[in-house]
Amino acid sequence: MFPFLLWGRRSLSCIACLLFILFTIPSAELLSILRQCRIPPVLIDLLLLMYRFIFLFLDVLTQLQLAQRARGGYRTRQRWMYSTGLLVSQLMVRSLQRYQQFSLGLAARGFNGNFHLYSWLA
Repeated sequence: MFPFLLWGRRSLSCIACLLFILFTIPSAELLSILRQCRIPPVLIDLLLLMYRFIFLFLDVLTQLQLAQRARGGYRTRQRWMYSTGLLVSQLMVRSLQRYQQFSLGLAARGFNGNFHLYSWLA
C-alpha cells in the first residue's frame, strides 16, 4: 500500500476524533481540562476569545443575510453577487463594532487580564 494513502487516512481519522471531542464536550470543560494540563493561560484566554468571537461573527452574518433576503437581495445572479459583496464588506464593519462593544463591556466589568471559568470538574 502507498504510504501517502495511509497518511491521508490517519489525518482524516485525527480530524474526525478532534471534531468529535469539540462537538461533544462543552467548551468550559475543555478549557478547564487544558488548564489542568498546565497549558499557558494566554493560550487558554485566546481560545476562549476565539470561541466567543465565532458566535459573534455568526450572529452578525445571520442578521445581515436576513435583512438582505427581506429586501430581495438574492433574486437574480447579478443581484446575488452584489448582495454577497455588500455582505462581506458590512460583515467586517459590524464585527469590529461588536468587538468594540464586547471590549467596552469587559472594561466596564473590571476585566483584569484573565478570565475565570467555572466548571463541574474544578
